[in-house]
Amino acid sequence: MKLLGMLLLSLSSLYTILIAQQTDSLKTDPIQPTNAFQVNVINETAVYYYLNSSSLRLGFSFSWNYSNTNPSNGKYQYTDAINTSNTTSQSSSSSSNSNYYSAIISALYMFPLNTSNQLQFKLGIGPTLTFNHNRSNSGSTYLNDSIRSESSDTYTNNSYGIGVLICCQVLVPLNSSLQLTAEYNLLGNYLWQNNESNSNYSSFLNNKLSSSNISQQNNDSQAWQFSLNRITFGIKYVF
Repeated sequence: MKLLGMLLLSLSSLYTILIAQQTDSLKTDPIQPTNAFQVNVINETAVYYYLNSSSLRLGFSFSWNYSNTNPSNGKYQYTDAINTSNTTSQSSSSSSNSNYYSAIISALYMFPLNTSNQLQFKLGIGPTLTFNHNRSNSGSTYLNDSIRSESSDTYTNNSYGIGVLICCQVLVPLNSSLQLTAEYNLLGNYLWQNNESNSNYSSFLNNKLSSSNISQQNNDSQAWQFSLNRITFGIKYVF
């Protein structure tokens, strides 16, 4: 699998060099369109710069998701049906949060599929570099009379990848400078991943530590990943 990853990286690098050389030659041709700048804001946060509005597109896409669960509390009480004076009280609380973000750097060559000035279709293909980070934490406390137990768990995943992005793009001209864009992408990545988890459990009797357990795990892995995103929308400015 490492050999496949290195081969894919080599092909992607070669592709970028060839496209850059081709773009340099296009710049010398006065007939070619000018540069352009694109921002996607619906279903994607991304910025793209066109070295030539119909050829090489360099881009940066970023996504972020954070969630936090406020501490939740519960109280329970159990009474012996035979000996009603025997009552046990219990309480618990828990909280959690997670933080995930992903970044993709891409270099695509955009091929026009038609020559219409009203509705334009393009197909883009090129190499990508990706980075993903995911971290989650959770904790809980359980109290039963004089016994109290506490636990916490942390999970972290980091991954780096290289791959190929295929982009299907539709352009709707508004005027000579502005265009509305809609895109649908297929992303194939070869990922190097690192997973780390930490767990901590402690038990207390009359507020004195009676037992404790700590566990840690760390492993590396490699995998292929393929994904189709939602349709993204943005605006393109040609200058």
